[in-house]
Amino acid sequence: MNLLESEWIFMNDIIYRVYNNSDLRQMRIQFLETIRILIPYDMATFYLADHEGNKVLRDPIGIGLSQEALQKYIDSYLEIDYAKWVFSSSQSKAYRTTDWFPHGNREAQPYYKMVYEPKKIHYAVLLPLIHNEVFNGIVCLYRTKESPDFSDKEIFILDMLKNHLSLKIFKEEKEEKQRLTDIIQESVSKLGTRYTLTDREQEIILKVLEGETNQKIIDELVISENTLKKHLANIYKKLNISQRNELLKVIEDLEAEKE
Repeated sequence: MNLLESEWIFMNDIIYRVYNNSDLRQMRIQFLETIRILIPYDMATFYLADHEGNKVLRDPIGIGLSQEALQKYIDSYLEIDYAKWVFSSSQSKAYRTTDWFPHGNREAQPYYKMVYEPKKIHYAVLLPLIHNEVFNGIVCLYRTKESPDFSDKEIFILDMLKNHLSLKIFKEEKEEKQRLTDIIQESVSKLGTRYTLTDREQEIILKVLEGETNQKIIDELVISENTLKKHLANIYKKLNISQRNELLKVIEDLEAEKE
């Protein structure tokens, strides 16, 4: 695919901006705003993958769409979206949705009628972002019927940018997860000193805060169910709490003391 020298230069600038912004939300907003110069669109969305929760997508941002509409897609429309299969794809690739259906058939789909028609959307290109075969997010650009469909050249440009976006999200989320883990470990260590917790009790608290089930903790620590129950009972007594979901509140209170 032949691109103008100015287009290559602009793509390099986009890539630089992607890597130079450590705030994933601001990076995504900036990307949508700048890519619009190379690939004009009427509306756009950029979702992150929901690896920790029970939904496929989270933390949506958009251009030309309200936050309410973005969240409603997750809550109400994702399950009927004829493009949802891309969330389980193992390879990043830009998809033009008009390539999937015979002429006129796409407009008959319930998702098109319920979501596209009210917003006057007709054309769409989707860019699932995948790193090491793990889905990390998705960029969607939309056009109305008055605009032309997305061209092969525009698909090529997105394909040239996909790996950079995927890697950036992967690295930032990995670093953020490690940062939170370090904070929790430091807080649990302080709890251990303040409430005379044993090393094993601190280890169990860390696993509980990481969301591990009792059975997983038992398997990883190679202890019996009764032993775990005794440890938890001792922890609750020392911290003056009654259930595991109160542990997070204890950590939050400890962190608040720093402020």
